[in-house]
Amino acid sequence: MATDLVYKFDRPELIYQKFDHVISIGQACPSAIGIRYANMRDAAYPFDWCSCGEPNSVHNAVSDEFREFLPETMTGPFNAYKIALVHLDPKKSAKENHEIYKRRCERFVNLLNSDKTILFVHSIERYLYCPSYRNNKSISDQWYEGICKFSTFLKIKFSHLRFQIIFIDWKYRMSTENILHVHVVSQMNLLCNKLDLNDPICVMGCFKFRELIGDILKNMEFKYNNQHHSSNFYDFDDNDGKKCV
Repeated sequence: MATDLVYKFDRPELIYQKFDHVISIGQACPSAIGIRYANMRDAAYPFDWCSCGEPNSVHNAVSDEFREFLPETMTGPFNAYKIALVHLDPKKSAKENHEIYKRRCERFVNLLNSDKTILFVHSIERYLYCPSYRNNKSISDQWYEGICKFSTFLKIKFSHLRFQIIFIDWKYRMSTENILHVHVVSQMNLLCNKLDLNDPICVMGCFKFRELIGDILKNMEFKYNNQHHSSNFYDFDDNDGKKCV
């Protein structure tokens, strides 16, 4: 039985011809991993290694200028925007982790205020291991509406910004100028009932999905203008040669 995921890109003619940066906006880590697989991850950004708990988490964090993204006094994994910061460095103090995310947030905001062309990537892996997501189609719609809200915010707040969002999900939708939709179809033998890294089916599904994101980005055939990327998943140098983890 085949184990490959397949996808359909709606209206590929809408894709911009070039991008300066490709940046994850969740829903969780697979987007950043897929960007890395495509050799398009140039630096660390706030949504790379986290899990958004609500459809509006990205919009709420950016519209609030990340003020409460990772306060030094935060207890528990979730911040004020219902985003779980699940990959904090346990060897670093709360202050050090705060400073790391402060740099990532500032880097994100600086790009929003720049003249760069940005492709944001939002993907949802939960379909593979979360039966409630598969069985309740409205959940997918809620996440899509959250991304639409974020797109509208960017167009109003940063009217100069040239951007597109690629939304990778398991339900067919039509693409628009700013939101490009990719419909993924899963083979039945990749589905499971919970996220379990000891389950080979779960591991295979997650691996295939993250690999697929990289393939989608490479097959979009746009010109990627930023040749500054690293083979390391977590530590990256910025264009000034300074650490930008």
